[in-house]
Parts: sequence; structure tokens; C-alpha cells
Amino acid sequence: MDRDLTAIRAVETAFAAAIVWALYVLMSSGVLTDLSQEFGSWYSSKAEGVFAISVIDTSIKAPRLDRESLPLPRPLESATAPGEALDSAA
Repeated sequence: MDRDLTAIRAVETAFAAAIVWALYVLMSSGVLTDLSQEFGSWYSSKAEGVFAISVIDTSIKAPRLDRESLPLPRPLESATAPGEALDSAA
């Protein structure tokens, strides 16, 4: 059992050493730098405007109303005063 675990640990160590050596070769040749620049430009083109913040004015402002813009009917202009019209009808 201990001999099996020792063999597995040796294989894991060999794989780890191979990965470290491969990363060293890639870093020294500049391949990882080129890949990171390509990925960075691709990601920035895909994420264009995703993180943009726009400010919307949500303040409430009362409307400025003129007498002419109100939707109220205008009173009829008559020659008689309001009180005189009631007396003549009676």
C-alpha cells in the first residue's frame, strides 16, 4: 500500500515538474505575453460599454403652467353681471 502511494506521488511530481518546465519555456519565449494581449483586446471589444455608467436626472420639477395652457373652459363673457342673470330668470 505504501509502495503504491509512493509511486503515485512520484508520478504526480513528474507531472508537476513537466508543467513547470512547459510554463517556463512559454514565458521565456513570449508566447504567454502574446496570448494575454490577444485575450485582453478580445475581452475589451466584447465588454465595450458593459461597465459604462450613465446618470439619469430623476429630480421632480413642477411644470410651468400658463393660464392659456390650462385645460379649463373659459367663462362666457356676457354683458350682464352674474347676479343680474339670476334676477331676470325669476
